Amino acid sequence: MTQHQEISKKILWSGIEDYTGLWEIYWELNSAYAGFSETEKRQILCKLLISFVDQNWVTLFWCKEPYGELMTIENSVVKDILSNPLVFNEPDSGNFAIRFKTSRLGEEILKMNRF
Repeated sequence: MTQHQEISKKILWSGIEDYTGLWEIYWELNSAYAGFSETEKRQILCKLLISFVDQNWVTLFWCKEPYGELMTIENSVVKDILSNPLVFNEPDSGNFAIRFKTSRLGEEILKMNRF
């Protein structure tokens, strides 16, 4: 399994049980891509998330932390939002952050190892 496949699996898996914060999956990249710069890790994650959103494997949400009401982020603005490196930082209480959830289609893709 390639590094991209490993992180794809981690992204999809982490979004199945709960709404996962982007900062949480970004931490996962630190072990999988230890030799990469922060910018390179963000680019990898952005590329994968944009692809997953475009294929309806995941949905992104705004959330007022901690665990506030979730507001769906429209697919048309995902690329612009993810271009801001600050969205990958752990949020302070009371601030907005981005969370994601794996869709049923994303779960099926994960089960079939077709990512």
